[in-house]
Amino acid sequence: MERYKRFLEKLHEHVQRDWDRLIPFVGEEGAGKSTLILQSIWLYELIRGNDPTPETVLDYVVFDDRDAFKQKLLSSDPGDPIGVMDAAHILYNKDVMMPDQKDVEKSLLDIRTENYVIFLGYQDWDDIPRQLRKRRAKNAIRVPSRGTLKGYNRRQLDEKYRNLDGMQWPDHALIDTFPSLEGTRLWERFDEIDKERKRRRLQQEDDDSDGELTPQDVVSKIVVEDILDEYVEVNEFQNRAYYSKSLLKYDFPDLSDQQADQVRSALGREADPATLADLEGTDTPPSTGEGKS
Repeated sequence: MERYKRFLEKLHEHVQRDWDRLIPFVGEEGAGKSTLILQSIWLYELIRGNDPTPETVLDYVVFDDRDAFKQKLLSSDPGDPIGVMDAAHILYNKDVMMPDQKDVEKSLLDIRTENYVIFLGYQDWDDIPRQLRKRRAKNAIRVPSRGTLKGYNRRQLDEKYRNLDGMQWPDHALIDTFPSLEGTRLWERFDEIDKERKRRRLQQEDDDSDGELTPQDVVSKIVVEDILDEYVEVNEFQNRAYYSKSLLKYDFPDLSDQQADQVRSALGREADPATLADLEGTDTPPSTGEGKS
């Protein structure tokens, strides 16, 4: 890992000048991303002049929880490394419109001068949010096979981005190997925590799927009970009818803002809100666009 160590040493020098660094680690499940992230934290601690232990390294690790990640950003000391093992559960390309992810992305903008080095584990390049792929990530590490790493700089990532994020990776700036952690106390403790986290996540997802009210459920209930008109409000200034998000959220508080918007759009396909409201003072059909909620 000598070449990779030199990269981390240069990285440490750079972030001392009021910068931070977010580094996606990309590789298939089981390729060794977690191993490499743990070793990266360990090496980075040595470079900072600290004496790492399995316990201190794991204290820098976040697994798959956005709230835990935000808390880690708030509680870490300037210059700390942070490892995010399942980053797709925290920052995911297809979730860019989710309010809680927006909050996390704003937090990443606010902590630039904290000198954090954040290692983010992803299985696929396309899972990484656009702002990271396009400009925020100055480096990326790919694990093409177990024990092998390839590093890329911003210029090379720009080349990949301009190529519409195709399957091909550009030439790498760094290539090195890294050893297995099998049999070490660090890996045994990490593996124990990781397996327990995954079991809990699967159980939570199963519980959520059993009891969660979906937008489809809400639309079906409103249509079957023929109560669409109860969710129609009128903008008196524009003489325009719309389905009210406030009323939907009042009756169905488990809906997120995004889900409530989905319900409004779906109800619009069922019936034009203008046909369910008492509109006066206009000679032309009113707009069916969304009003304020």
